[in-house]
Amino acid sequence: TAPSGSALGAGGSQGGIAGHPSGRGTSAAAAPSSEGSTVKASALSRAPTQPAGLGARIEAHYPPAARLQGVSGVGRARLLVSPQGAVVRGEPLSETPSGSGFADACVAALSGSGGWGLPLDARGRPVSTWIRFSCEFTVRH
Repeated sequence: TAPSGSALGAGGSQGGIAGHPSGRGTSAAAAPSSEGSTVKASALSRAPTQPAGLGARIEAHYPPAARLQGVSGVGRARLLVSPQGAVVRGEPLSETPSGSGFADACVAALSGSGGWGLPLDARGRPVSTWIRFSCEFTVRH
């Protein structure tokens, strides 16, 4: 059995993350930041989109204890996407199963990742925005 990681779900609403291979994100409320103007995802004219290749990043951060035990699960994180389309901050939110390390692994995998596309405000200016994202860690047989 080879554990692997991938993005989870399928986005659908503005501020969500388009699915590839399957990605799920939902907008989160904005918070003040030193990353420039932070705008709620619902107020963007263009939301960040999930970059290709996240599955490999997530797989590389599979929690070692979960990997050894053959445990699959999901980590959920809140991510700050910069005006340049890079994740500059992440906060673990929840994980299933509890105590598995999947939420921290999701943050570690996505922190510093780029290629999310430029989040644009209503005037078309690049801004920072918070999104929620789920990472699926799957044991493959």
